[in-house]
Amino acid sequence: MHQQSATENGSKPVDVVWTPSQNLVDSCALTAFMERATKQYGRTFQSFEELHSWSVQQPEKFWPLAAQFLDIKGCGSLESVAIIVTGK
Repeated sequence: MHQQSATENGSKPVDVVWTPSQNLVDSCALTAFMERATKQYGRTFQSFEELHSWSVQQPEKFWPLAAQFLDIKGCGSLESVAIIVTGK
């Protein structure tokens, strides 16, 4: 069964061909990351779109958390990346 999904930007709706089960959503890494961001920053994310928006608006918070969550090893700080991106 196909469902029509409205788009946020007013463009033509697209057919939704698959929706994950709630069990799959609850157990995926992206959900765990969103929960970690909520715990660390007190910001609740109801959707991927909200997480994406936050990542663009506050890269200085998003990228260090993403690196920690993904256990990415490196030297130095991600602070300089945030300064380049945001100009702050």
